[in-house]
Order: sequence, then C-alpha cells, then structure tokens
Amino acid sequence: GFVMTNRMLGMFKRKDDAPEPTLIYAVPAALLLGAYLVGQTMGLALNGPVLLSSALFCVFAIGGLSSQKTANFGNKMGLLGVSGGLLVTTMTAGTSLALKQQMGIVMAAGAALGAAVASKAGVTDLPQLVA
Repeated sequence: GFVMTNRMLGMFKRKDDAPEPTLIYAVPAALLLGAYLVGQTMGLALNGPVLLSSALFCVFAIGGLSSQKTANFGNKMGLLGVSGGLLVTTMTAGTSLALKQQMGIVMAAGAALGAAVASKAGVTDLPQLVA
C-alpha cells in the first residue's frame, strides 16, 4: 500500500517541484526500531513507548495525507508507525525465538512480494489490485 501510494503521489509531481529528502525519513526509523531491538536484548521494557510512538506516527500519517503538500511525509510516517507496531507485536508474541525469526522472514517476503506487485501495477489498476 505504501509503495502504491508513493507512486500515485508521483503522478502529481511537477518538474519545478523541489526534490524531497526521502532518505532522511530513514533516520527516525532506524533510531526507533534499532533502539527497541537493542533495548530488548538488554532487558529494557520499551514496548509501551515504542507502541505509543508508532501510534503517534500513524496519527501524523493521517494528518499528513490530508494535503497534497504533506502527503509524502504522511506516507513515510505511516510506514514508520506500522513498522514499529509490527515489530513490537512480533517481539511480544509468546513464541520461541525460532518462530519469531520465521515470522520475520515471512513478513519480509510478503513485503518484498507486495512491493514488487505494486511497483509493476499501473496506477489506474489500483481497484483491481486491491480486489
């Protein structure tokens, strides 16, 4: 969904629009998710703060998607919020480490497959893609 939204937003870009620093959004993502994983290995209880941060990022995403000028920001914040929520949910599941690793592999494969399908689908094919 995030890939398709990004492609749809790209349809409305003008040649004279300033380039957006997309990679800068990776910094808070790396900090949030990396700090959580490091905290988990150290035995710190970071589930609540990371879930709260993820929820706030999702709220920022909804606000960001409400305007064409801030839609790219909203899309990136939504991706960060969902990623944080999925990470905490996976890590707090009462399962073994081996099963958590399998869950991560399956989620990564699903994300890669979804991104591949979304990048090849035409933007006007969105209703059929969702169905």
